[in-house]
Amino acid sequence: TIHKYFIVALFLFFITYSLQCQAMAKIQYIDVVLVLDVSGSMRKPWNGETRLDILKASVKMFIEQQPVDGSIYLGVVSFSDHATTIFQLSCIDNEGVKTSIINSVYGLKAKGKTYMDDGIRAGHSMLIPGSGRKGVGKVMIIVSDGIPENKEATAQAANDAKKDGIVVVGVFIGNLSQTGDEFLRDRIAQHPEYPYFISVTNPEDLPKAFKYLAEQLYAIAEEKEVGVGREPPPIGEGAKIVGASAIVSFSLVTVSAILSNQIAFLFNALSSRILSFLRSLNLPDWLQNILQQYLEDVIKSIREEEVPPPTKWQFITIKELITIVFSMSFLFFVYYWVECGGFPYIFYLKNIFKILLPVAVTVFAVIVTDALSEALLIKVFGWWAEYSIWPQGVLSLIITGFLFSSPFASPSRVLYGVGVPSKEKARFVFAKFLCQLFAASIFALLYIFGFPVIGVAGLLAILMIATFSLIPVSPLAGKILLKKSKIGWLIAFSLAFLLYFLAFTRIVPMLIFVALGFLAALTLISEIVLSAVFKFSLLRTLLFGMSS
Repeated sequence: TIHKYFIVALFLFFITYSLQCQAMAKIQYIDVVLVLDVSGSMRKPWNGETRLDILKASVKMFIEQQPVDGSIYLGVVSFSDHATTIFQLSCIDNEGVKTSIINSVYGLKAKGKTYMDDGIRAGHSMLIPGSGRKGVGKVMIIVSDGIPENKEATAQAANDAKKDGIVVVGVFIGNLSQTGDEFLRDRIAQHPEYPYFISVTNPEDLPKAFKYLAEQLYAIAEEKEVGVGREPPPIGEGAKIVGASAIVSFSLVTVSAILSNQIAFLFNALSSRILSFLRSLNLPDWLQNILQQYLEDVIKSIREEEVPPPTKWQFITIKELITIVFSMSFLFFVYYWVECGGFPYIFYLKNIFKILLPVAVTVFAVIVTDALSEALLIKVFGWWAEYSIWPQGVLSLIITGFLFSSPFASPSRVLYGVGVPSKEKARFVFAKFLCQLFAASIFALLYIFGFPVIGVAGLLAILMIATFSLIPVSPLAGKILLKKSKIGWLIAFSLAFLLYFLAFTRIVPMLIFVALGFLAALTLISEIVLSAVFKFSLLRTLLFGMSS
């Protein structure tokens, strides 16, 4: 009974805390700056007018919709070869202020290049300190039709603004065949979804977009307190984070390989305590037996690289189902933490509704792919392997996830059956890598089609597991591949690590991952068909040469 009351009290605390955090985030006033592109490309014709002319009319509508009660402060910055303050941040408390701002906007001319970073920094300086009022939301609306001259400087400027509590909205106008829309969406906007990123290809839609932004300013400003999803870091910062995670994870794996006997001894002592606790719960005997056998197998997995095949062949065992559940639990907790931004954001209701379920779906897909792509594939080809939890991987996953917000480990691994030839093991390791590339392409497509949390979390998780498993340290799969094909290992590991870094920083279009994934799928299908019909292994030939 005490346990029940404790659980109820804990649940009510989390709900109350979440509501309190959101209540504290209530915005009463807004400082907003429009950062407008006036580069030469804004002179291009657009439905009989220029892009800049249509932008001016849309901004006019936006300004006219603002209330004159003093709750809104508005400023305007333009950028081309450099940034220019068109109108200082001013209180809209009468119609005359609105008219003055509109007149200054209508005086803009289009010429020069696209130094968006200068414009963002100028807007940032205007908003911080801004009007200096308490309870003020700060919003920067950036409008552009192209790619900035310096992408990294622009992304850094946007991240600096976000760190100071400024909500950044990106509005792209023009032709989607360019990559400027993807850059504004993925590297600049607060979130890659409406209304924080709006893409306008039809001139008639731009006034509608600004009308909507005017109506939703307060909702947009409040979003910064409960943001949805992880923001990608600049390249330099991303390289440090990924590098640090990889080094820590590699070190843990290496140490665990050296001290495997000692770790197994400690885990054995821990498992004895766990079993004693389970017996105190009066669980059914059959369940206790399963858990006891599972813990014994986990201890074996710390040291052993091969397992004896069962007397009766099974497509998937109870132990593997338990491993899948445990792996999903560990991976879900770590990625939910990362995507929310840690404590206290994991308890915000908005994150629970918008991130928890997508991350759960993502983790399920990733773990099932990880299990099916090797252990079950090997069984289909007539050999035996088991999908097993790996305590060292769990520890590394938690440490790198919490320390660097860049989880770099897998909570499980595959144990091959006794008698599987080493070349066959290497072949299946590479086949698994191809499966993971294809899974990555599916997550990239989900991102493109408007599911950013599932897309990003899934892409990072599957590429992280692929990279981690290819580390050439026993008992990981990378050691197996390296022994039999150094070139094959180098290609797989280098590509996996590069793609993970690119996904973490989001500096390339998602279509890159899609193209590579479908190329991997084509290779894998060819391998299966050629092996079944002609008894010819494409992967074996590529990895070991024609003599194989």
